[in-house]
Order: sequence, then C-alpha cells, then structure tokens
Amino acid sequence: MLILVEGDRIPADGVLLSSNNVSVDEALLNGESVPVRKISWTAGVHTERPGGDDQPVVYSGTLVMQGAGSCRGKINWHPDRNGEDRHRASDG
Repeated sequence: MLILVEGDRIPADGVLLSSNNVSVDEALLNGESVPVRKISWTAGVHTERPGGDDQPVVYSGTLVMQGAGSCRGKINWHPDRNGEDRHRASDG
C-alpha cells in the first residue's frame, strides 16, 4: 500500500484505492502539460487507455500535483544486462 500526497514522486505503477482530489503530472509519459485528474478504482471502471483524466491508474515517475490518496502498487518488470526479465516487487 502506498500513501500519496501532493509533491510525491510516484515510486511504482499502481491503482488508486482512495483519492481526495488527486491530480497527477504525466508529462514524462505523454508530454501533456496539464495535470490529469485521477479517481478511485471501483468495480466496473474500465482502464483500456493508459493515462488521462478520470482513470484510477497512476504511473511510476509521475508527480502528484494536488490532493492525496492511497494506492496498491504493481510489480514492475526490468530487463537485466542480458536482456532477461527480472522483476522488482513494489508494494503490492
């Protein structure tokens, strides 16, 4: 479980379980200069598109610009020197 507050750099990809007016700067991902509004995950929420407004998913390296929330981290995959997949478990 990750607790996110304004000014935090998000350490791992995750899904927001609760949010209070959360906006995230995703410029590193898509070049968008305006922070995007995030919502809490609820059953039935579709997350086909990555990033953007009204999505419950947050991404590693992005910045919380406003609000606070909690998120369940995901596993991030990183290739090692030989190109083999190795994983680093983030909180989750």
